[in-house]
Amino acid sequence: ADVMWIVACCAIAVVMNTSTYGLLGKASPVTYQVLGQLKTCLIVAFGYVFFDARAPPTMLMIRFSGVGVAIVGILSYALVKHKETQATEQKKTG
Repeated sequence: ADVMWIVACCAIAVVMNTSTYGLLGKASPVTYQVLGQLKTCLIVAFGYVFFDARAPPTMLMIRFSGVGVAIVGILSYALVKHKETQATEQKKTG
């Protein structure tokens, strides 16, 4: 059972590193950092779901308020980038 966890973690790491390598040339540095923050938020959320350690409610509120702030930032960045892309496309066609 322990060997399977190690193999699964290694496989996930290989996929993560491969996708990171593919992303580096296609995304701006800021976009890359925002995706890194999204990955961190997902790690915290899935860690809570799969490995619930019965943390005190205060600690959960602190942890997830930070995740909430990060998610708001990620969504704001995505919205701004989407508007920039639309404006650029309109300039090209119009």
